[in-house]
Amino acid sequence: MLKRDGFSHEREVRVGVIAPQPNGSSVFKVKIDPNSIFEEITFDPRLIEFERKERIRDFEELGFTGTFGESNLYQSVILDIRVRVEGT
Repeated sequence: MLKRDGFSHEREVRVGVIAPQPNGSSVFKVKIDPNSIFEEITFDPRLIEFERKERIRDFEELGFTGTFGESNLYQSVILDIRVRVEGT
């Protein structure tokens, strides 16, 4: 499980599970207290505002009390290029 350099600052644990589920589901559910694990949830800045608000509401309904931020890894770069044309 490789990690891109831009995410190397994250302290995370990745878990891979291969186990048959009794009900045949491909979903492996684990009960956790999100506040004991996560300090902040960071969103992609390309999200539309209503999507961001929806996700914040969903996390708060699940009991998350930490902060919400915006990633700077996907910021649009706006270049200001000025061209000087000789003779004009």
